Amino acid sequence: MLVEEKIGKLVKKVVIKYLKGNKTFEIPLTDELRRHVLYVISRIKSIIEGEKLPRGNYKKRRNCGFMKICGEA
Repeated sequence: MLVEEKIGKLVKKVVIKYLKGNKTFEIPLTDELRRHVLYVISRIKSIIEGEKLPRGNYKKRRNCGFMKICGEA
């Protein structure tokens, strides 16, 4: 969506290439995915403005690289 804003053209898919393992994924940019991205951005802004982290889920956070930073370790 940022690329669309910068180049002024509609982007229909995203290609992600992992150099390690040489894997490539193509993700179509659907209206549903765009709405979800905007929702996530609004949630992130709310968290930042409210300075309150959402309640954590141990299973999701046990391998998180930010645990030491956010104090959830």
